[in-house]
Amino acid sequence: MKTTVVTFVLFLSSVFGLRHTNVTVETIKTVETAKTAVTVGTIREIEAREAQVRDQGENVRFQASLLILQGSYKFDEVSENVKALQNVLGNVRVDGHYGGITRKRHIEALKANGLPVDNVPDAKYRSSELGKYNISDNLEERCPMWEDKFREYGLEPVEVFSYIAYRESRCNPKAVNAKFDANGNVTWTLNKDGSVDRGLVQINSTWRTVTSEVCNAPKGKLEVLYDVDCNLKVAKYLMDNTDSKLGNWRVWKK
Repeated sequence: MKTTVVTFVLFLSSVFGLRHTNVTVETIKTVETAKTAVTVGTIREIEAREAQVRDQGENVRFQASLLILQGSYKFDEVSENVKALQNVLGNVRVDGHYGGITRKRHIEALKANGLPVDNVPDAKYRSSELGKYNISDNLEERCPMWEDKFREYGLEPVEVFSYIAYRESRCNPKAVNAKFDANGNVTWTLNKDGSVDRGLVQINSTWRTVTSEVCNAPKGKLEVLYDVDCNLKVAKYLMDNTDSKLGNWRVWKK
């Protein structure tokens, strides 16, 4: 320790032109203070540099997010680009599907950053697109009271799911296509295979495992499907994870 201090004193002498190099207690204290000042100054320089690098990184990420916000998307598009957009938005489900909710949040984010909204796609499905679905043209055969929920869960086209809910349950979230005895056993069901459909969009009992996982419910407790949120969560799972998608409700035209 003394050797280091003496060396540092000699260094200061050469730098600052000190004439005396006798090491005293006061000299050592002065040297220690100088060393501390040098150390603190160095740490502050490092911290300032680190802050500058962080700021630069944040700026790069911010600029990248602006480019993503200004990207080109199609309504009902499912892609990795949409996932990137949803990650930037931060307040939507990251499922890669550009539906009504993602569109709404996209517009909000663009406006919040002072950007034009010209790149936001039209939310309406063209009549030619709706024409591929086997749904009624009668607008009374819809469930408008549940359409905001369909949008919330990204169940698109909303017009189609509005019709599905009417056809399947007459808009009744407690609907079931079976009868049960006092012990809860099925005594009659509309389905020839003995399965049972429940809830707003009539989720089939064969999806018991999915229902348990998606709705965080005990396996086999299918009464949870009478809850609208659970019912639509399972519907969204089927849309995202099965090849049939809307074919699960047989609304494709043959």
